[in-house]
Amino acid sequence: MGHSRLPLFAVPRLQIRVAQGRTPAHVESDALRTVLFNLPTKSTALKLVGLLINVAMVSMVADFLYRPLFDTHDDLIFTRVGAVYHDAAKIVVRYPGAEEGVRIVWKQVSGVAASLGATNDDWESGWTDGPLVSLSEETDWVGTTKIENLWTSTKYQYRLAAANATLLPYPAKPVPFKTFPDPRIPGTKFKFVASSCILPNFPYVPFLPSTRIKGFQLLSQHLDASKDSSSAPLTASISEAVEGAISSVSSLASSVVEAVTAPTSTPAVVSAIPTAVPEVLTAETSEEVETEFMILLGDFIYADVPRKPRDDKELFRSAYREVYASDDFRNVYERLPTFNIYDDHEISNDYNGYSNESTYIWANASSAWYTYQGQANYDSTVATKDANGNKPFYFDFSYGDVAFFVLDTRRYRSVTGVNVSEGDIETILGEKQMADLTKWVGKVNSTAAFKFIVSSVPLTGMWGGLNGQTDTWAGAKTHRGEFLELLEYVPNVVVISGDRHEFAAVEHLGANSIHEFSISPFSQFYVPFLRTFWESNASKRNVTTTMNVTNEDDVVETLEVSELVETEKILKYMPHGHYKWGSFEVDTTNASAPTVKLDLLIDGVKAWEYTIVGKPVEYTGSTALNPGAIAESVTEGVRNVLNRLGRIFG
Repeated sequence: MGHSRLPLFAVPRLQIRVAQGRTPAHVESDALRTVLFNLPTKSTALKLVGLLINVAMVSMVADFLYRPLFDTHDDLIFTRVGAVYHDAAKIVVRYPGAEEGVRIVWKQVSGVAASLGATNDDWESGWTDGPLVSLSEETDWVGTTKIENLWTSTKYQYRLAAANATLLPYPAKPVPFKTFPDPRIPGTKFKFVASSCILPNFPYVPFLPSTRIKGFQLLSQHLDASKDSSSAPLTASISEAVEGAISSVSSLASSVVEAVTAPTSTPAVVSAIPTAVPEVLTAETSEEVETEFMILLGDFIYADVPRKPRDDKELFRSAYREVYASDDFRNVYERLPTFNIYDDHEISNDYNGYSNESTYIWANASSAWYTYQGQANYDSTVATKDANGNKPFYFDFSYGDVAFFVLDTRRYRSVTGVNVSEGDIETILGEKQMADLTKWVGKVNSTAAFKFIVSSVPLTGMWGGLNGQTDTWAGAKTHRGEFLELLEYVPNVVVISGDRHEFAAVEHLGANSIHEFSISPFSQFYVPFLRTFWESNASKRNVTTTMNVTNEDDVVETLEVSELVETEKILKYMPHGHYKWGSFEVDTTNASAPTVKLDLLIDGVKAWEYTIVGKPVEYTGSTALNPGAIAESVTEGVRNVLNRLGRIFG
């Protein structure tokens, strides 16, 4: 639960008769002390001033805590982009009262159509009818759909329309999005941002909207500054486009021949393979790498503030509506795809699910979260429903040859000292999620340049404070050890975590170092005087070494020496700042030295940067080197070029 900084009020100068032997300065000092500390006084004026200050403070606290319970934003209308694929995108819509549904209409603004002059900038015409989103009061008028059969790495925009395709007044201008690169083709460069912990109108400022979220204000300004550097798309004539398609297919055909004739027993390090869709039709030039998406790691709402939620799904839903009603957030989610996972405050403080889904609080909290957040996420490629038919909320996705796995650290956890029964094993992920993660690691180990694992709570064991050793991975030490053991021989793993309202960068040491960046809060409190991150909590393990020693009798003896060695080290710790996020720039275009560069922004200003130079990527099992996959890409590329050119020009 957070706290706000309440402004100090100036005390008016008072006309008070000065007693003999006392100076006006003494009297003024006594008056100020009386008002500030609410001391007893015979002065009616001082009593009145003290009363007014106390009433003002109580009113502001009440306004901060309880106004969201009465201003429920039932009439909220919004739309945003969720999961983005190389050939599709999910769209979320909330439109109260639209019982016949809302239709998505879309158009292409870069790539083939733009290069060949087949699009226009008219916001009122040129739209292609897309899917109809079903909406109902039962789902709080929220629905999700998917636009499919899109070009790879291409910019689009969409609007909302009635079921008969008549444009609706919202949004006033089209919402943009860009499809991801083909995951079968190595070599990409992009940015994304990540953070966690959001509380509207914090620190509290009276007379401003309760939906003010300054973290999003600062992020929007950051995105604007980056966008100014981007340049206009390339153009090409029809003949150049078709010629480019033929050239690209020819290059890919050569790649197939090389892949077929090359030895299969020797790992090959690949720097580039040509794409099936010609660059002249899809590419754009840009000096500044654009931010492609945002990952929010949890504590998106504080459903347990000012009190634990009751058996009322509507209380959870209204908390999400409050955040989406924020104009500051709207300026971000109408321009940037956003992916979400939850942490404890979407349910209850320090929540431990223990795979028990029969409680009312889980049923209501998870339903509201799925309505507003979960259904817009990716459909996992490795996760399946559990034995009871429940769909998992953790998911994975790829951006080109970079893989992501977003963990669920609350639903299945049981942590030491909280709710573990005798004989139970502490866990953060649960047995099934751990198995699915293991499956994912096997899948991406030799197909992805970098592997990002997103955890709502920190992996490092160095957090302390009231719950730092129970609410993080430190609360399940055995399971944490199994998790690190799984990743020890996987190169180029990066963990992104949040929750602690401070920033810390940690390197987990091993055969392959794992870098962790714990980033929060995005727009919330931090503790200005107390530190909760301690190097003395660093994880250690026994390391046994052998040595040969010659004794007094000239006999060589082998001795074993054991010592405790730290397995993690601090790279940076920065606790200060109400508004923190990480901007990650990933570059895998050089397969022999792929990089991840983190820019840490605190209060909107870059405070620290760090670059990871990854190990060379050996695509030993990659579909990028699989002749069948390349041939499929060639065939698909030819088919897409011909079909879509035909669609454009009739």
